[in-house]
Amino acid sequence: MKGCGKSVLIKSIAQKLGEQGQIALHFSFWSGNENQRKLEDLSRTLMWQLSRHITDSDLEKVSKLLTRSDGIDKRGLVEAIHIALSGISQKVYCTIDGIDESSEDWNSDADGCLSTILDLVKNHTNLHVLLAGREASVRTLLKKAGPRLEITEHLIRSDIEKLIAVEIHDSLDNYSPAIKAEAQKDLEAKTQVMFLWVTLVLKELRRCSSVEDVRQTLQQVPHDLDREYHRLFLQLMTRTKGTRGKPSLSMKRAKYVLSSILACPEPMTGEDLCYAYATQVNLSGTIEDDLITVDGILDACGDFVRVTEGRYHIIHASASDFLMRPKNEWELEDMDISYFQMDLAEAQESMSLACFKYIRSIDLGYPLTDGRASSLPSRFKFFSYAARYLPFHLTQAQDNEQLRIETTEFVTTHHFCALIEYILASSQNALQMDFLYSMYWGEILPVEMEWMGLDRAFNLELERREKNFGIQDERYQSWLALACLFPTNNQKLSERQARTLANLAGSRRAVTEMRGNAISLLPRHIGNTHGPIIQRVSGGLKAVSQVFAMLRGIGTDLLGSSAESLPVPMLLLAANVARQQENSPLPEKLAVISVRKTRGKGDIFELCSLLSLAAVRYYDNGDTSEATEEMARESVRIANRLPTRLFVQWWKLKALHILVPMLLGQDRTAEADEFIRMYQDLIGNDRNKCSNRLWDRIGTADRIECLGYMARKLFSQKNYTVSSAFAAQGIEILADSRSKPARKNLSLFITHRSALYHAGKFDDCISSCQQLLQFSAKLASEPFVTNVRWLTQLLGARCHAEQGDATDADKWFREAADEMDLLGPDEQRLRGQIWYLFMLKDLALLGQYRLCQSMTRELLQIKGIPYSANEEDLGFGQLEPLVSKLKGIGSFESNYREFLLCHSLLMASEGLQNKADKANWWEERLSLIYDNVQFFSKRIPLFKLKYIDTCLSQDDGLLNAIKGYRSLGRFFFMHGDTEAADLVSSDAVSRIFSDLSSDNDPSWSFRVASYVYLDAGKFSKCISLLCQAYQMSLHVNGDALYAFEMETIYASTYINGLERYEEDLEKANLRLSFLEKSCEHLSKAFRARDEKDGYKGPGSEEDESEGELDAEKSRKERITGLETRLEDLNVGSMLTEAKARLGATT
Repeated sequence: MKGCGKSVLIKSIAQKLGEQGQIALHFSFWSGNENQRKLEDLSRTLMWQLSRHITDSDLEKVSKLLTRSDGIDKRGLVEAIHIALSGISQKVYCTIDGIDESSEDWNSDADGCLSTILDLVKNHTNLHVLLAGREASVRTLLKKAGPRLEITEHLIRSDIEKLIAVEIHDSLDNYSPAIKAEAQKDLEAKTQVMFLWVTLVLKELRRCSSVEDVRQTLQQVPHDLDREYHRLFLQLMTRTKGTRGKPSLSMKRAKYVLSSILACPEPMTGEDLCYAYATQVNLSGTIEDDLITVDGILDACGDFVRVTEGRYHIIHASASDFLMRPKNEWELEDMDISYFQMDLAEAQESMSLACFKYIRSIDLGYPLTDGRASSLPSRFKFFSYAARYLPFHLTQAQDNEQLRIETTEFVTTHHFCALIEYILASSQNALQMDFLYSMYWGEILPVEMEWMGLDRAFNLELERREKNFGIQDERYQSWLALACLFPTNNQKLSERQARTLANLAGSRRAVTEMRGNAISLLPRHIGNTHGPIIQRVSGGLKAVSQVFAMLRGIGTDLLGSSAESLPVPMLLLAANVARQQENSPLPEKLAVISVRKTRGKGDIFELCSLLSLAAVRYYDNGDTSEATEEMARESVRIANRLPTRLFVQWWKLKALHILVPMLLGQDRTAEADEFIRMYQDLIGNDRNKCSNRLWDRIGTADRIECLGYMARKLFSQKNYTVSSAFAAQGIEILADSRSKPARKNLSLFITHRSALYHAGKFDDCISSCQQLLQFSAKLASEPFVTNVRWLTQLLGARCHAEQGDATDADKWFREAADEMDLLGPDEQRLRGQIWYLFMLKDLALLGQYRLCQSMTRELLQIKGIPYSANEEDLGFGQLEPLVSKLKGIGSFESNYREFLLCHSLLMASEGLQNKADKANWWEERLSLIYDNVQFFSKRIPLFKLKYIDTCLSQDDGLLNAIKGYRSLGRFFFMHGDTEAADLVSSDAVSRIFSDLSSDNDPSWSFRVASYVYLDAGKFSKCISLLCQAYQMSLHVNGDALYAFEMETIYASTYINGLERYEEDLEKANLRLSFLEKSCEHLSKAFRARDEKDGYKGPGSEEDESEGELDAEKSRKERITGLETRLEDLNVGSMLTEAKARLGATT
């Protein structure tokens, strides 16, 4: 393996031997030096080193040999080494490093490098040679069964971690421990036992001058490593005499082999890799004609391939990144080797077509009926691979017309139909991994069947079998049974069987008699659970077909009795297909049976059964009960106990998709944290290393998709902080992948910036918006992207506005408007209408009146809405006296007509005409997100004033206007404009006492006025009016119930005041007064309740009506709630003392 520390190890061995007084010879091949490339260079160096250990007589012999007139040549050097070794009696140790760097072939058994060294060892028993190089360069030697040592991750992991720890401490000496720990963790996760990679990254870290530089360096492949890959590819081209325009056979072979490995979701066996190559290059004859050997693989690209436990994978993630860079990144330094640039989507397409070709080249027979299914993998060497990974390659390949055509043609062949039969047959295999891949097919087929033309394929195959074999033949019957997988083909089921089942369903007595035995109505081999596996599968499919077709006509008892006999894999497959087809309630019923049959087994089938049922209940039924939660928890526990196979991890991930949102939705954050960590350990940016290589290699796209799903799910639940964290990890993974920017990834950025905004993290949101804008700039210009961009700029503007940064807010708003103009006056603008209106309203708030007005008039033109200014919209009517006073003291912007014109245009764009609609429109602006932003404090009051004016212009509108008065008074008070707050409250109170009165409750207008004074910060006046109101209330001749209601109203009023303005009341030295009044009225309310509910004669409870009992319960809850609120205000013993004075009970 390149960069794994071989050279350091070999050199240290030579040095150690020398220190021990041994004769230690050492040579290292290096292609970068003309004198270190060939056997002759090796021989010359070894002879020079030996010359220091031989006798003078032997030295004289060697000198005469090498000083002949015809000069020093390779043969002479080897002969001289023989002479020198013959004259040395002690052991001679020779270490030769970098065999893979030699320009000569060390794998040839003929007269050459290897044979020369072996001949020396054979003739001199005191010579001990250690050769080091990548496996591809020494494979001939490895076959000779001599001692060998393979440098594996297990051997050197601890050494690399020690190196990283020491170097990080030195390289980042000036940084915080947190940054050092982050860098160390990142390096350990990415090293893949490659010392060279670590060394180069550390070298670049030393040059960093900021934390951002450090993080950027950790994300990128070291430039020097790229140059090493360049050199190796160039060396391959030179050695095989190929060019970019005219690639050699070895270059073509290397590209096919490397692209096949990149496309496969897990390391490939040598046999699979040889067949993958042969199938892709085959143009005529049999595929086997184009097979290459494992040696052929290593010859072609041994520098870039590593073999672990018999499986081939790319030497390092950085090599994969190097090969899959976008074409534009090859144009400068790597144009001469750009033949090797690889597009992963094209590789997936090529592997899809290879699987098609191989399957079409073999005879699969009829796996459900001919008894040969179990022998297919051994008979056809590449079949297992094709059956397992074809759906993966298809889903990962980029959608294009050619692949669609090829796929549609393939699915109409008998070979594809036989493949489906094999997949279903293998679902019964005792090896559970076969079942897992069958489930993968089960998920793909229902989703993709429309574009793949599977319904048509089903019909064609059924017609072919009917024509060739007849409808009584098992091969026809077995295919007919698959109608359950194709929703439009359920009518193909046997009418005789359907009638029989329907008739039986009509009699409950018959159902009862047939319980557990309904299977007898189906073909005989369905009930034969001890017969051949294939028969059980075929029969099971027929049972499932009939369940699907007759669901709406059969009672649930018969449904249960039919499904009970099905094996668990078939139940799970059927439940999955039924769910894809939205065939409710069948999925849940099948999953319940599967759970019952697997309970307590703790295997993959119980895991799948529990998750199948939990998914149906959670996603389809919205069930978040304890039972559903426990099923998901048990799924996780089982997954943790099972081996870390790909699908085990995948189903664990699905369980976490249920658990995390469920727990967070119930505010059980502490419990959710445990599962969030599990989720991040599985697919997060810093996920734990897993013993399963396939899971470790799970694609970037899959991880991003999962994190994006979770982020969106949590956003919809308003768990914004956690949502943004998941989205951020997806974005980091996307950045690390160096993959080509795609439109589909925008949703991740959108969720991230929106979650941060709603979480109130405005600085982070601005950074996220900038990140999205940078990413979207790399995408092709189209309306969707433009819409996302201006909406993002609008959100960034709002963040700046929230922070009171008017300059940057204005800049971002203008950029959003400019971006919006790129769409032109068409439906695209209307499509983003809500956010577009938000932008226009925010522009008005910023004081960008002309821009707001011009853009709104343009919108009116697009909508075809005429507009003429309404003078009522541009003034304040009855409020002009108050407005004049407020304007005089500078409480709002004087140029308010332009502000009102903006909003008059906006109301017109929304089709608002009458005063009630306009009042509702202004009411929505009484409480804005910008209320506390000082920069907007001169314009916000205009919203509230206009709402008051619009309400006052309506009959009986004063009560609604009071809401506006209170909001305006509170606004001025909170912004320290006490003079304006006094003016507003005085104007409101004068209107209240002149226009509002109640014959039934004369205290009502006093209470309403007190509320206005409270919000305006006029606390003394508030208490005075409340005391007057209370005295009036006492003159009402009411009973104990009236007293209870009256006292709770006053107690609640004072408590509300304390909760909202406690600090302000403290500053005004009135907090204690409000507390005393609260305790006094609440104590009187307790006494009134005692009078009403506390003294009852014997048996009185039995005599009370249900309504009276409910009323009593409600009074108790209300008064207890007020008591709790007072306790939260640290009332101390005041309430207890007040109740004692009045003789009230609790």
